Amino acid sequence: MTPSPSSGPRGTPRSRPAEAILAPPQETPIYLVDNDDAIVQVLVALLHHDSAPETAIAQPRLHVEPDLLSLEPGLHATTFSGLPGIPEQIQQWEAQSLFFGGVHLVRHYDNGRLEAAGDPRRGGVGRTLGG
Repeated sequence: MTPSPSSGPRGTPRSRPAEAILAPPQETPIYLVDNDDAIVQVLVALLHHDSAPETAIAQPRLHVEPDLLSLEPGLHATTFSGLPGIPEQIQQWEAQSLFFGGVHLVRHYDNGRLEAAGDPRRGGVGRTLGG
């Protein structure tokens, strides 16, 4: 069974969107909106892997439940199988899905430049106005 994009794990209603504002010292503030799992995965891509916002948002995601690991295309069950704390049951999705969240972000640089990105899982785009 594949959950609908408007439902959470096992068809339960999704929770309200989470919001995060990240403003590390001497870094540009980043504002993100979505569920907690997706925000953490995007933040790791932005801050640890130095990914561009659009790349960080579009990367494959995973979702862990007590008895199920769900993976988007690009992540492989063999990478996770047998790792401590990973459920035995692994579901490989055939396409990206809103099930894994839909993150949108705006990054504000010290020089005033804005960078925006929207999640393709939600049909999102990021646009800035002005110079």
